[in-house]
Amino acid sequence: MCKILAVDDCRWIRELMEVVLTLHGYSVTTACSGSEAIRKFDETDYDLVITDICMPGSDGNALAQHIKSLTRSVPVIAHTGSCELAGKAFDRILPKPAHAQELFDIIDELSGPEVQSK
Repeated sequence: MCKILAVDDCRWIRELMEVVLTLHGYSVTTACSGSEAIRKFDETDYDLVITDICMPGSDGNALAQHIKSLTRSVPVIAHTGSCELAGKAFDRILPKPAHAQELFDIIDELSGPEVQSK
């Protein structure tokens, strides 16, 4: 099962992502900021990270750079209303609002069959 860290400072977006991704069969942990996500990422092995970019404190770009400085094998998706602010550390940029199936397709593409079968 693919373990996903979903990060957004908007509570209802985090909750919606958690419900939708869990119902689709993914294991989901959420964080409300880049700094909380960095702490969680450093404590747990995740297969994929989905993050907003514009968040107070440590933003999605800082989170993506942190992850990529540790390992290039964990894909990072920017799910944002500010696509023009996305740095080069993201594997994919998905504009808000996104259709759930589009997100599922990107997750499946980036995580690969070896992760999907975990």
